[in-house]
Amino acid sequence: MLSPYIVKRIRIKKNNLRKKVLFFLRFFVGVALLYVVFRIVPYKKLFFLLGRASLFHIFLSFLLSLLLNIIVALRWRFILQVLKIEISFKEVLYVYFSSLFFSLFSLSLIISDLFRGSALVWRFRNGEKIVSSVVVDRISGFLALSIVAVSSFLLGRNFLDRDVFWAVIIVSGVSLAFLFFLYHPFLLRWIKKIISKKMLSRIDNLYKELSFLKKNPAAFLKAVTYSLGIQLLSVFSFFLLAKAFFQDVSLFYFFIFVPLITLVAFLPITVAGIGTRELACIYFFSKIGIGKEVSLAISLFNLFFVILLAIGGGVIYVMVYYRWLESAE
Repeated sequence: MLSPYIVKRIRIKKNNLRKKVLFFLRFFVGVALLYVVFRIVPYKKLFFLLGRASLFHIFLSFLLSLLLNIIVALRWRFILQVLKIEISFKEVLYVYFSSLFFSLFSLSLIISDLFRGSALVWRFRNGEKIVSSVVVDRISGFLALSIVAVSSFLLGRNFLDRDVFWAVIIVSGVSLAFLFFLYHPFLLRWIKKIISKKMLSRIDNLYKELSFLKKNPAAFLKAVTYSLGIQLLSVFSFFLLAKAFFQDVSLFYFFIFVPLITLVAFLPITVAGIGTRELACIYFFSKIGIGKEVSLAISLFNLFFVILLAIGGGVIYVMVYYRWLESAE
């Protein structure tokens, strides 16, 4: 009979192997999706389009992307301060942009959040509150995405495409289900009856982490307000990229589609949303008359901004933040 230590080591090795397999699987899925994208859009047409783009509008779009990421860091700092964790503006920028670098090599945003949480736990030793801050930070962003997409769609009475309608319905449904789960323990009690003990402990921990939302509704509302500003900047960033390719399209439609595209890119199907983001842009923007080549160009520039900011975060981590973590040790 194997000792508990050996059994534990075997489980760890299996988990590590599974993570590596999933990473490479999703990487190849992303590559396959990009292959499909470039079968749909000839690369020669794309290169011709890029050569005619307005660099001024592209630069403005990048500045908005940078600004919205700074506001994301400010939102997280606000949540930490509500939880009585004092952190300087400089440090929250360092840890947030460092996390962007690590998210480049992950399956989803989970690695980014794990880095943020573990880095601050390393410095402040208050794990429960810090984990709660990261969870609340993500949830406020998702709710803002839902609010923008649903509100814009409801106002666009003359634009009732069935596919878009169902996409918005799914987004709003998930948001309502989450709020019901948070404020009505009845659903939680029902879930406890049908799931395993291991999953039950995870849900209980999540529910405890989210108690912040119930105890601090005004603070959570302010966090969602931050998130709405972030979504506004994201919409304008995409809109400026469309203008860079001389597209005469109403800004209003971007308020509907950009949140949906963002949600698709967040799905843990490929590494860093590569492939899914491009297909989502082509699919949704085609509904308002934007050509496939332009849609792909908009998506690729958005991806380029993500990579550029992540590389900047890597420089910050290596040159500055890593030393801060060493000093905390």
